[in-house]
Amino acid sequence: MESRAGCHCATLAHHALGLTLPASCRLSFALYNTMDDVDQAVAAVADVAAGPVNQWRRRPPVSTIRG
Repeated sequence: MESRAGCHCATLAHHALGLTLPASCRLSFALYNTMDDVDQAVAAVADVAAGPVNQWRRRPPVSTIRG
């Protein structure tokens, strides 16, 4: 699996979404990736999307509370 950052030829979409930095991160999968790889990537993206962690109370990663 690979993670790439940039415009990905989607600058107009980035502007329509109101992104102040017109860029995004893209995950690329290959035939040899497993569904577990995909689940881990989705959990990591959910953790990042949830926002910053409070410095006094650490939030458990999504992967440990998904069940």
